[in-house]
Amino acid sequence: MTLELLAFCISVLATGAVAGVLGGLLGIGGGLVLVPALFELIQYLGADETTAVRSAIATSLATVIVTGTRSSLSHHRRGSLDFQHVRAWVPGIILGALLGAEVANRIDTSILITTFALLTALLAVNMAFGLSEWGSKVPSGRLTRAAGGGIVGLVSAMLGVGVAGLGVPLMTLFSIPVRQAVAAAALMGSIAAVPATIRFVLGGWGLPDLAPWSFGYVNLLGFTLIVSMTLLTAPLGVAIAHRYSQVMVKRVFATFLGINSVRMLTF
Repeated sequence: MTLELLAFCISVLATGAVAGVLGGLLGIGGGLVLVPALFELIQYLGADETTAVRSAIATSLATVIVTGTRSSLSHHRRGSLDFQHVRAWVPGIILGALLGAEVANRIDTSILITTFALLTALLAVNMAFGLSEWGSKVPSGRLTRAAGGGIVGLVSAMLGVGVAGLGVPLMTLFSIPVRQAVAAAALMGSIAAVPATIRFVLGGWGLPDLAPWSFGYVNLLGFTLIVSMTLLTAPLGVAIAHRYSQVMVKRVFATFLGINSVRMLTF
């Protein structure tokens, strides 16, 4: 194994460990930390910026399938997963995810990066200042949930961050407790990531400038290393989420999103 490959593996394993804790804690599937890290690391393997950003998004989405499922099962064992919430939101999220993956395969790279940074900044403000208190003003009809879920799925698949980044704040606006929102978002993220990941595989199929060990835009080496760590560390995040108050969880979410926003804007 070359030193470059060894450095890549160690970096990805460390990133996966952090992503697992955050995924269990916040239901985010770890995408908000994985995408920026993978964007840099995949370029380290030789991919150009345009290919690397799509590979980072696709690989992150692929890991969401596994980590989101593991996280949701952990929440279910603790009694915080309400399948009624999942059934209400997931159809719109799946349709939005398919559209988001299509957009990400066609949009300019600089727009993807800037959108990621601005979205995470907006979410940080939302969680920090408690906009969930506006929940009584949000109509809770089926059409509203479908539209909201569609937007969540579109943005999440386009940026490779799972559905919780937008989904948790949005569900709290419908007066869903944050722990239940996190649990539902973890499961919905894993469901929606399946068709979105397939679209990224097809979109990158046969391209000549992909990094080694790529399956379409999905980097299989990065996927394997990340999943191996997130499966170990996600339960730790769930335990932390149930140990601390909902206010504390929101503050952690807001701080983390703010850090990632600044990081992406510096690329």
